[in-house]
Amino acid sequence: MGYKRYVLFGISLKKISQKFLGYIPVGVVKMEKHEIVIIGAGPGGLTAAKELAKKDRDVLLLERKPEDKIGEKVCGGGLPERVWKDVPSSLFKGVFTPIIHLGGIEATAQLLGMKVASVDRIDLGQYQLREAEKFGAEVRGNSPVSYVKLRQNKVICKGEEIGYDNLIVACGSNSRLLKRLGLRTYITIGYDYDIEEHFRDMEIFYDVEKIGIRYAWIFPHGDHASIGSGYIPRFGQKGINERKKIENFFKERGIDLKYAKKRSAPMNIAYNYFKRRNVYLIGDSASFLNPLTGEGIYQAMRSGEIAANAIIDKKYKYKKPIKDVYRHHQIVNPLLFAADFFSIKKLEPKRIQKMLGWLENSKYGHRALSRANYLLAKSLKIYPGFASFLYLSQLFAPTTLASWDTIKDYMDVLI
Repeated sequence: MGYKRYVLFGISLKKISQKFLGYIPVGVVKMEKHEIVIIGAGPGGLTAAKELAKKDRDVLLLERKPEDKIGEKVCGGGLPERVWKDVPSSLFKGVFTPIIHLGGIEATAQLLGMKVASVDRIDLGQYQLREAEKFGAEVRGNSPVSYVKLRQNKVICKGEEIGYDNLIVACGSNSRLLKRLGLRTYITIGYDYDIEEHFRDMEIFYDVEKIGIRYAWIFPHGDHASIGSGYIPRFGQKGINERKKIENFFKERGIDLKYAKKRSAPMNIAYNYFKRRNVYLIGDSASFLNPLTGEGIYQAMRSGEIAANAIIDKKYKYKKPIKDVYRHHQIVNPLLFAADFFSIKKLEPKRIQKMLGWLENSKYGHRALSRANYLLAKSLKIYPGFASFLYLSQLFAPTTLASWDTIKDYMDVLI
């Protein structure tokens, strides 16, 4: 049903009534519209929803999972100190100084002052959900977004169109939506075993000979623990073979993973962008996670906060804080070892840390590192063997300068 088409001075009365009187013909449903639509209820999406709702913004968050499953994800659940201020300590299953194993060498992260809390991801997700809703954000579970009409500022959810002024994409690494948006993906696989056993220490393992170019972990969670690792299919690594390596590695340490609950999930390490027009990519969708360790909770929450600030204040300068979030991608490069390749054994740990600090924080050091990283990334396609090992090994450096022995161990491997 509707009304006949009448024209007044060459202008359709239908258009006049809709524009100025808000009239909608019978049988025509008005499209739902919100100021901000967020896709995905991970740590980044929920942080953005909370920050925006605090400023009384009209926020709708769409999540494909049921609301009682928000937060459930394959993840070790390690929270670095920099994110503790946003998470109540009542959620912590423990606070640890990680023990780092490099081959036969054991070191602690005390030299770097590193502390990590463990948390169950579903507990974190449910807490963030309650916080976002408390401030007025609308969160809809069982609401998968199948398509985004970027030019029309609309998303398609369950066959219905929803309009937006600003869109935040926080749907993780494996969403089909990323491909439909034309975004690049470079997938690595993270997997873990949930084992019902109490572990006293949080441990991280690097052993090129036994488990290859990766790290493995034990993250205690009270009466159970997450034990896991990851692999990069692009380097010719196959899932079943990599799992067997990890299972055998831990079996030698007296831990049987054969009957433990197994889980896996993809991680996208291909950085796309943070902001284009009125669309913001955050968390794993933008690939803000650490490319090697898979750490991404802090990066997701921080990028969600930055996106919210950019929407709230159009004059907000987001480029510098986003660079800091994206830091793990930029500081990884061969200069770390090449600069003092032959003299590194003469340096003391404090001098090495000072050099790393300059490379990471100095304007010129940062530029040099970024350029070197770009050139090395291109060389990966030509020399996937040694170049990939060197590239990945650099990612370990900021967290493995725990003792002088760790440096010597790296030098032995490289030489």
